[in-house]
Amino acid sequence: MDEESEDGGRRTKRRDVIILYLLQYGCGSEFLVVVYKYVGAGNPFTKDIARGIMLLRINNLAKGFSGIRLETLQTMVDMLNKGVTPIIPEKGSLGASGDLAPLSHMVLPMIGLGLAEYEGEVLPGAEAMARAGIPTIELSAKEGLALNNVHRL
Repeated sequence: MDEESEDGGRRTKRRDVIILYLLQYGCGSEFLVVVYKYVGAGNPFTKDIARGIMLLRINNLAKGFSGIRLETLQTMVDMLNKGVTPIIPEKGSLGASGDLAPLSHMVLPMIGLGLAEYEGEVLPGAEAMARAGIPTIELSAKEGLALNNVHRL
């Protein structure tokens, strides 16, 4: 957990991100499901591909078989409609376990972390969401797995 990760030119430690979140919101297993998989690398997907990934997840989750709240799904729809695009690295898929790393990067702005592009700027996830007028969410039971455990990339 002490490995450093590159975040838009800033170097941060995943451990520090986890500690900050836990202090702010309390311990949540769904948060940990997402953040522990936040290990992608390489160049980010293009904006169109990242938005396509979101659209595919929305389409799949809207069927109602994954234990996700409507509020969480609506957050993803609002992100697409208002132009908040998560920065998702091209490398990091874990194969047989699904696309946990890239999809975790997709989820981070929803919970106020990670990076997202908004109006041509790459911003911290919380700032991009705030500028777009989209409230961040706290993940409920099963949502971490529902959002990031699928073979899509």
